[in-house]
Amino acid sequence: MIRAYAVAIMALAGPAAADPWIDYELVMAQHADRVVTETLADGTLLRTLDLDDGTRIRCTPDRCFGVNDSGAPACLLEMIASTYVRAQACPWSFATGNPSDLARRIETLGRHIAANAVPPRDWAVEGPVYMARIRERYDRPGICDISAGQRFFLDHLASPAMDATIAAMTATPRLPVLNPCL
Repeated sequence: MIRAYAVAIMALAGPAAADPWIDYELVMAQHADRVVTETLADGTLLRTLDLDDGTRIRCTPDRCFGVNDSGAPACLLEMIASTYVRAQACPWSFATGNPSDLARRIETLGRHIAANAVPPRDWAVEGPVYMARIRERYDRPGICDISAGQRFFLDHLASPAMDATIAAMTATPRLPVLNPCL
């Protein structure tokens, strides 16, 4: 049920954002000795890399895709950042939790993601740029038109229980992939 709400929340943003934190070609080059290359039945070249942190990367000539079944920090950051923008625009939309805690969660996730980005980034520099992009994408007419199901999910992201999820996700270094998004 939570996954369905996540999809609904992310759908409010429109098309999915490209992965801004990972230069996949650089990761592939850094681990070239571990990259497995195969040609698919349709002739497409597929490069695969399984990293020690549980991340699996698949690259075709057109795009790369990273997945970590232990969690996708970049996805969680986007969901919490967009929730923060909504909390600022329409604080009455939250039945539980403390939306002011969202800023702290963004900072924790952002520092972790920036440190594990490829190449690494400085969150003090990237954070304001990232939040400006989130505001541009989400802060628009209708931002406060939230269904009951979406409100449930937003409240979940704003609840104190989210701190344990973030602590687990940031406990060890990992490539900050966007997938799977919850």
